[in-house]
Amino acid sequence: YLVKKNHTNEIFAMKILSKQNIANKQQEKHVKTEREVLTLLNHKPFFIDFHYSFEMNKNVYFILEYCPGGELFTLIQKNNRLTESQARFFGAQLVLAIETLHSKDIIYRDLKPENVLLDVDGYIKITDFGLSRQNVTNKDALSICGTLEYLAPEVIDNLPYGKAVDWWTLGCFICEMITGSPPFFGKDKVKL
Repeated sequence: YLVKKNHTNEIFAMKILSKQNIANKQQEKHVKTEREVLTLLNHKPFFIDFHYSFEMNKNVYFILEYCPGGELFTLIQKNNRLTESQARFFGAQLVLAIETLHSKDIIYRDLKPENVLLDVDGYIKITDFGLSRQNVTNKDALSICGTLEYLAPEVIDNLPYGKAVDWWTLGCFICEMITGSPPFFGKDKVKL
């Protein structure tokens, strides 16, 4: 939601998470990880700024930076693809963002155009860290998570994996920026 702070007129984005949905889907760990990663990356280039969070009876609220440029996904869809220059511009920022995550032993695991926003100046802001994993120093992750079109082979094969999965995902993302669709897509999930 787009919200305004009453006494300052500052504009923010508010993410609302239902406690019931969190409990039903056993997502408590994901919500905690998201908040921890947002706090750790706060005010770092190419990541959404996290202002604060709070909870009330039924919901958890994250107050985040508002990015008026919308999702990178929308820009790709609107133009069917990006120019090579645009893909280079956004791709370079994504490389720097992934390097920042990995330097802090975090893997993102859900890099896709829908999770990349554009700020007022047209720079990327990665958001949605619910599938991120902290303290990854080796190939010690096993969870199958992410978006099917972007999953690395080792994730699909249920093998231990590490930071390399984010680089695979970035390759798929760059392909989508340049061609207008990810390298692997289809309606049949088994074939995909």
